[in-house]
Amino acid sequence: FLAIPFAIIFSGAEGALFGVVGARPAWESGLTPLLFLVEGGLGGIAATVLGAYVLAKLNDGIARPLIRAMLLLLIVLVIFEWADYSTGLYAGVPAKAEAIRAVLFGDYWWVFWLIHLGLGILVPLLLLALKPASKGLAALSSFLILISALAAKLNLVIPALAREELEGLQAAYTGPGLIFSYAPTFSEWMLFVWIVSLAVLVFLAGDIVLPRLQKEVK
Repeated sequence: FLAIPFAIIFSGAEGALFGVVGARPAWESGLTPLLFLVEGGLGGIAATVLGAYVLAKLNDGIARPLIRAMLLLLIVLVIFEWADYSTGLYAGVPAKAEAIRAVLFGDYWWVFWLIHLGLGILVPLLLLALKPASKGLAALSSFLILISALAAKLNLVIPALAREELEGLQAAYTGPGLIFSYAPTFSEWMLFVWIVSLAVLVFLAGDIVLPRLQKEVK
């Protein structure tokens, strides 16, 4: 209950930070903060389900409402993303339409179609809808949703920065960092592994310490 308001504030503020950047039409949208809220809630519930399953604490009383919440948020996410992409393409504003096409058909097309849409949305939807009572499938769906959360951020950031703001800008300056393509470096991957490891360590520490504090209070 303490985490919920902080998650809403953080996700909403992060989404608003992107949504008001008028210089980047791919980000500037009233749907951007809502997408961040839905993705944040979905990722938080998925992390809770996966953590409870790994620690053998995913009982029916916890699993059922969380699985229903994940199903609902997955459907809402599909609707919001369809609205965002379809209106952007239909409006035909060059900067936004090109960024959306980069997501769908660019160098990282497989991130959207295979990881985000396929493994992160369609597979969890089918698993949770067809086998809602299976805790193992719920944990698998949660893992896939968390992987998809990373893909969603890649689809948001890279395509918006992978096009020239002014025609000929790419040829005007040269240098190792002055390019419109991107691939994560080894140091960036190591930083990512460290952050995830630190989060898991904090979670495990809480699982050990909080029950002891509860017993002392009682």
